[in-house]
Amino acid sequence: MAERKHQRNLIWAAVIGSVMLCLSNVGGHVRASVLEAAGQPTLVYGDANLADEDAFVLLIFGDGFRADEQALFYEQARTAAVYTMNTSPYDELSRLCKVYAYGTVSVESGALGDHARNVREANEDSRDTCFGSHFWSYGMQRLLSLEPEDELKVEALQEEVLPTADYSILLVNSTVYGGSGGNICVASLHESSMEILLHELGHTVAKLADEYWAGDEYAEEAPNMTTESDPKKVRWSSYVGVDGVGVYPYSHGKEGWYKPSENCKMQYLGKEYEFCDVCKEAIRKAVCEQSSPEAVRRLLGEQDGEITAGNLPQNEEAAGSPGQESLVDAEGQKSVTDGSGAETGHGADLPEEGSMEESPRSSGVGQSVPGEGAGIKENPSVISSDDDISLSTAAVIFVVSAALIVIVNWQGKGRRHRR
Repeated sequence: MAERKHQRNLIWAAVIGSVMLCLSNVGGHVRASVLEAAGQPTLVYGDANLADEDAFVLLIFGDGFRADEQALFYEQARTAAVYTMNTSPYDELSRLCKVYAYGTVSVESGALGDHARNVREANEDSRDTCFGSHFWSYGMQRLLSLEPEDELKVEALQEEVLPTADYSILLVNSTVYGGSGGNICVASLHESSMEILLHELGHTVAKLADEYWAGDEYAEEAPNMTTESDPKKVRWSSYVGVDGVGVYPYSHGKEGWYKPSENCKMQYLGKEYEFCDVCKEAIRKAVCEQSSPEAVRRLLGEQDGEITAGNLPQNEEAAGSPGQESLVDAEGQKSVTDGSGAETGHGADLPEEGSMEESPRSSGVGQSVPGEGAGIKENPSVISSDDDISLSTAAVIFVVSAALIVIVNWQGKGRRHRR
């Protein structure tokens, strides 16, 4: 009798576990949970002889790139690095900067919800990608971001493969307009992606605010945002009156908050829009703080003296980009098209494509995705994921199965007692 009871319990566990596993795949997203590291981060921009500890280091990951799309990822990563470092003020500091790429292999291509028409359709998208990047965050189609647990996953991977990196960037394999800023800069492969990436890096690296009104929840003191309206007291007072810098109120009747410019990349996208002088200063400061004083002094040609953002070269001619001989994959330094010049924003509320003043935050890049059979870059640094269910899902199935077995046994005892 006891043996038959034990066998019955095992059968119940198998049946219930199978049912739960099937149900977990209906309308849900069971993602690959195990990332197996392979290879080393690949330097796509910068001087290989400069120690990471002395440099400002960016690490680019990919999401939604299958094994046959790794060549596309490395191409996009290299293009993004070169474009960024050829843009002021990064071009003045490029000798301090290194950019690495580290491939991740997703089971499926793209981003969740990239072609969804509404939140419901986005939630029904069950594609399996390494980091689960998804559109329609907080109900906004163009807000491409990660769940908090997936941000931690990226941060943990950065710490594992390149702990010397200062910030991570996630390039998402979708040509749909979208992105976000924050601890991790996220951008799609939309045609405006390079400009979106620069804007989002402004948030991530220099803690810059949007210079369009992103919403009350994002209003806070920042290098380029303040409640101080007095030109003599504002934190960027030394720049007032130079190159259009002033104290400008935010639009749409948002009283009480001010910005330094009306034509900054933190408000508009497009190569014709530069970072304003105030934002450039904040970026210079951030890059220098992440670099060693010795490396900064070498850039300045000085042996001693205080290192400040203010005494860094501030034009494209000074310091400039490293020469081709000092770059990895120097052939990657090709001219890059401007993209569409669409306006954009940051973090949690992306603006409509082409209209940044009306709503917040943004992202994108632009190249078509190759079809099946695109060759894998020789010797890429790649992480692959297996398609087993996550440990958390398995744990839930086990607990529910065990609970149901207890209930079945209890009901059986009840029936015997009623007899």
